[in-house]
Amino acid sequence: MHDRLPDDADRTVISAHYAEIALKGKNRHLFLLRLRNNMMAQLRGEPVVAINHIESRLLLRLGDPAAALRAAAKLQRVPGIQNLSLAASVPRTGDDAGDLERAGAIAAETARREAGDARTFKVDTRRSDRAFPVPSPTISAQLGAAIVAATALPVDLHHPEFTVHVLVMKREILIFAQKLPGCGGLPVGSSGRVTVLMSGGIDSPVAAWMMMRRGCRPEFVHFYPGRSVAEADSDKIERLAAVLAGFAPQPLVLHLVPSYPYETRAVGVIEDAYDMVLFRRYMFKTAVRFARRENCQALIAGDSVGQVASQTLPNLAAITPDVRLPILRPLIGMDKLEITALSRRIGAYDISIEPHRDCCSIRSPRPVLNARPVHLLELSEKIGLEEAVNEAVLTSTKLRIGPHGRVEAGPDALTGQHPADRLEALGPPGLFQAVDLHAPAGGRGVDEVPVPDVDPHVRDPPPPVVEAEQIPHPQLVPRHVMPGAALLDRRPRQLHPHLLEDEPREPAAVEPLGRRAPEPVGRPEVLHGQPADLLPGRRAALACGLRSGLGVGRSLHRRPLGRLRHPRGMPPGPRTIRPLPLGPGRRLVAERRQLAAAVRGAAGHEQQGAG
Repeated sequence: MHDRLPDDADRTVISAHYAEIALKGKNRHLFLLRLRNNMMAQLRGEPVVAINHIESRLLLRLGDPAAALRAAAKLQRVPGIQNLSLAASVPRTGDDAGDLERAGAIAAETARREAGDARTFKVDTRRSDRAFPVPSPTISAQLGAAIVAATALPVDLHHPEFTVHVLVMKREILIFAQKLPGCGGLPVGSSGRVTVLMSGGIDSPVAAWMMMRRGCRPEFVHFYPGRSVAEADSDKIERLAAVLAGFAPQPLVLHLVPSYPYETRAVGVIEDAYDMVLFRRYMFKTAVRFARRENCQALIAGDSVGQVASQTLPNLAAITPDVRLPILRPLIGMDKLEITALSRRIGAYDISIEPHRDCCSIRSPRPVLNARPVHLLELSEKIGLEEAVNEAVLTSTKLRIGPHGRVEAGPDALTGQHPADRLEALGPPGLFQAVDLHAPAGGRGVDEVPVPDVDPHVRDPPPPVVEAEQIPHPQLVPRHVMPGAALLDRRPRQLHPHLLEDEPREPAAVEPLGRRAPEPVGRPEVLHGQPADLLPGRRAALACGLRSGLGVGRSLHRRPLGRLRHPRGMPPGPRTIRPLPLGPGRRLVAERRQLAAAVRGAAGHEQQGAG
């Protein structure tokens, strides 16, 4: 941030006070940097001289005092700012008496200009610089005398109608009268990205704005009736997105998704009572696809418990039982009056109440109140909901919305492309060109990792199988190419020799889930060409072939042979692997199973003898 202080001609300063950011610890500077950048983006085109962070506030210095009100109105739409003040700055010259005399003249002019119809006033002084020799009550009395002489207003220290604030800092004295309210919360972009289900009503824009106050950057998904964007009434949705884009430092993304992929499969198949809740399930499943593609970390919905029939607690639980992405509902405990008041505050109410033909308004007005998750899953399988979601994603339209409407995407703008969409652009089909980030500039190394052909229209392709010998450095491989048994993240790891064997190993016989595995055999002295003492802990368990049908990771948690441990006080030398004894409950179950097997075997011998 700038450290320069203005000269005597630069009298106008906007003091932006933050609240919640002050509670942060060692990462507070990251939030302040994000807030400063958002302020500069909002004030693009204004005569900003400098932004100083001084004593728990951001001081915005303007070169033109006439732009102060306009700049303050823009800063009121920046989340993270608690309140604003238009202040006059008096630089400290070292002559404390002279500085206070000039401050008294400016305080009198401020009171004469902004007091209005106030009948009483007081002066509130704070000394951030404790080294200033004059006490705060004395400063208030001296400046109050100047105000009384200029305005003839009486002083009321307990219930004043007008207050003049004085802030004494190390290098200047700030004088201001009014505090303009801000958005509060955290700066947009400091908490990640979210996907918002945007309707044409009052609730969803308010829900998006509340999450923006918590530092989230929203991306909107709107479902329209019809087959093409030309048939959609998207003008209202774009204007709502533009209202919310006024609170963001950059344009926001809006996805327009058709509803006909669901309707063509549900007509004549789904009962009217389940049409609404199943359509909401279609919307959530489609929004999850966009959230994963755009790297969003949560879904946002404008649901409020009991507000409409589809938002009962059983229905809210039944619609998304298999959605693993967090679903946040900021309005869940608010009534319609509170939501409407917030909609008026952000300026979206007049647009939200305009007539609009949305997908939910054409559904059955009497949905089921107590839907069951199992039944909705069966209906989803019956109509092929996953195919409808795939078709909806492929036929969607992506727009970028700024405060003044649509914004044309530039070559470096956010495109939200999935990595699978860029395979063909980066290299021939079947090859992914990965750039070595550690190569010197101008001659970056490029490796081509062969992968199976990926359909660019499938957003979540299954991870392809790659041989362990073909795995280069982890920073050169896209995440969807990395096999889970070899590399789980971007940190380089060494593969164990037994994972690089050419000949497949026969895994140990393990009974299905729910049955006890056969008794363990004795400890082998050599495991896959290496002594057992070189394979401690989990590697030893892997080398012993303790695998189930669900993969290596699951078998260790299921413990088919009991927990493996090393005995304490073990002398140096080859390590032993000894299973823990079964507990009394498991031992009783095992004995009962053995007895049942013996009875079945005896019965089988008797039948053979009779035959």
